[in-house]
Order: sequence, then structure tokens, then C-alpha cells
Amino acid sequence: MDKTEAGVVQREISEAVDIILARHKLKRKVTRASYTEGTLRITINANSTDPAHDPKIADWKRYAAAFGLPADGLGRTFTSRGQAWKIVGLDAGRRRYPVIAEPVTGGKAMLFTAEGVVSALSR
Repeated sequence: MDKTEAGVVQREISEAVDIILARHKLKRKVTRASYTEGTLRITINANSTDPAHDPKIADWKRYAAAFGLPADGLGRTFTSRGQAWKIVGLDAGRRRYPVIAEPVTGGKAMLFTAEGVVSALSR
């Protein structure tokens, strides 16, 4: 096996793995491959696609009250700087900006202060 063939094998393995992972509600996050002197080494990392296993949702359920956030706040919307945001989770390891929200219209998630979100939700 040469380097070109190793690349073909790696792509075929990745495609097959995606099918298997989908059956188990997993998604390939990272695939690393290295080829050295006839040896192909592949490392595959996968994450659950099941929302019940999402750490930012689990953190919200576990720690929202400790940040002064409403327990039922997950999924609620608020307005900040003229844009509507939907709360999608909490990163308990981030003290200053722990609230994770996505634009209602779609786009990249942003981080917000707990105090700012509580204030925006009460309006």
C-alpha cells in the first residue's frame, strides 16, 4: 500500500463509519489518519446526536438556578441589541458568559451573561 491508496482506504472507512454511527445516533466529529511505511492508522471520534446527552443542556438543567436563571428558560427567546435569540444551553465552566444562545433566524451561537439574559427574559 502506498500513500495514495491509504487515502482512498481512509475515505472509504470514513463513509462506512458514518453509516454505522448514524444507526446508533452518533456523528463522526473527527477522523485522523496517518500513514507510515505501509501502515495506516485511523482514529475516529464520535459524539451523540441525542439531545438528552448534550452537555450544554445537561448543564442548564443542573446549574441554571445557581446562575439565577429560570429552570424553564431552555428554549425561550429574548431580544438583545435588536435581535431575537433562543437559549440552547449553559456552559457552567464559563463564569462571565455562561448562557449559550442562537439567533432565531439561524446563525452562529453566542455567549451571554446570566444577568443580561434574566433581564431580557423579564421584559
